[in-house]
Amino acid sequence: MSNPLVRSKLKFYLEEIAQDAPYEDVSQGRQWRELCDTDLSGPMARSEPEGGNAQDFFVYKPALVASDEDGGYLPVMVTRWVLCGGKLWAKTHKLLPNYEQNGFYVDCSECTALQLNTFVESFPSFDLRHSLDYNLPSPRNIIGVVRGDEYVSDWSEPVRDPWRAKATGRRVYSMPLWFYCDDTSGNVSKHWNKYNLFLFTLAGLPAKYAQLMYNIHFVATLNNAPLLEMLEEIVRAMRELRKEGWEAWDCVPQEFVLIVPWILALLGNNPMQSKLSSHIGLSGRFCCRVCNVDKNGGRTEEEHVSNFIQCQEPRTLDGTLRALEEQLGHALCAAPSTAESAQTNSGVKDKYFDYFLTHLSETCANIKKKYGMGNNGKDKAKEILAELRKTMPDDLFNPGLVRLDPNASTPVKVLYTVLLGFVKYFWCDTVSRQSAEGKEELKQRLTSLDVTNLGLSALCGSTLIQFAGSLTGGNFRAIVQIAPAVLHSLVPDEIFAAWVSLSDLCTLVFRPAINGNLDVYLVCHPTYDLSCED
Repeated sequence: MSNPLVRSKLKFYLEEIAQDAPYEDVSQGRQWRELCDTDLSGPMARSEPEGGNAQDFFVYKPALVASDEDGGYLPVMVTRWVLCGGKLWAKTHKLLPNYEQNGFYVDCSECTALQLNTFVESFPSFDLRHSLDYNLPSPRNIIGVVRGDEYVSDWSEPVRDPWRAKATGRRVYSMPLWFYCDDTSGNVSKHWNKYNLFLFTLAGLPAKYAQLMYNIHFVATLNNAPLLEMLEEIVRAMRELRKEGWEAWDCVPQEFVLIVPWILALLGNNPMQSKLSSHIGLSGRFCCRVCNVDKNGGRTEEEHVSNFIQCQEPRTLDGTLRALEEQLGHALCAAPSTAESAQTNSGVKDKYFDYFLTHLSETCANIKKKYGMGNNGKDKAKEILAELRKTMPDDLFNPGLVRLDPNASTPVKVLYTVLLGFVKYFWCDTVSRQSAEGKEELKQRLTSLDVTNLGLSALCGSTLIQFAGSLTGGNFRAIVQIAPAVLHSLVPDEIFAAWVSLSDLCTLVFRPAINGNLDVYLVCHPTYDLSCED
């Protein structure tokens, strides 16, 4: 915030863009726009009219706007602040006055976008002047939520604005973070120095700036604690920051502001993201942390492959928590082996919970060994296990499962999934199919290919072939771009078609911005045929 090189590029509000405008920032995405809490997406906006007093308008607080229809004033409830065309707009619901109960109903039947410059009274001012100046009920009394003539629910938000009280006149900014976690190589020779680390970058920065070295911030590293135990302390600190905010010097208005940090997504390789998602991992029967695809689905190979590549039912935070509660229930009922079966059958395995599950399982085994396997032994085990549970923390599960759905917030890392996944195995298979003469010809094609316009250095064909299984992500990034130009006539037609489809896919994956209609760039859209068929 105090660095002008960084502050000038930061975005604090989600953005609404035209359908034909380019998608290039995370502020334009669904995660920020719809899936995060309103008080995190943009807590407030400040109106500073010329010659007037500045006012702060917070979300989920009544405000008064100037009405174009009759020149009067309209009470509204602000639900989100949105940046559109370089100006701030509020998504609002009308407030319907009820003079008998001296309050308002929130009408959620329609959401209206209103520009910030139409707002005339913030909540404190509206509360002070509602009766004498505007002949309206008290904005402190929100009776409930209606949709037309239908009563929907009571109003659950507090009347007093906690963020206004904490800000004490300071601006409050949303600060979404990309959290990244990784570990050192599992190579046996380096095992003595193996450690986990957490980093973060500011999601409000455009990608090309977020990846600059001085914008990558170190959080923690340890070589003697599991990943989720480290995350427990990070989550505790983030909860405190999200509750109280963090004061920082803003170099643009030259004043102190309050920032509210929150985790937008968890980045890392696939094994790391499986741990963060309380997922069993790639070796499990339900091997995907995002959906419930069954690796054993289908009786024939064709059915199995067809089932595997289809979009299955998504995993959810609620589903993960239910599965973990079920496993805990099995353990407390003196059936820990059933809990292990439940892990296999659901694909949910929590490394943090495993410590407590193992403790319960070992205790259960000792009790049954002492009292026998009959009903008496089982009843005694339940009794002792219930007492043991009381000595454990209230929350036994992954600390990351708090206000964040890791199944939907762990985006695929292109390096591991595509370059060191599909491209690597395609290339190893292609090289292994070549005879000595074929390898020599492929080597010459690679070496002689002009890759200047791709922004690549000259290729060394002998290296790319001899060390096919040990290449880096950068090598495979070059290979996937030039494969269709060098593999024709060296592989069967169906394999060449697969390479062309893989190159098309990578063109979409690596695109830093999406220009125009988003649907055109989705793999499931009929514009792109990646089926390898004519």
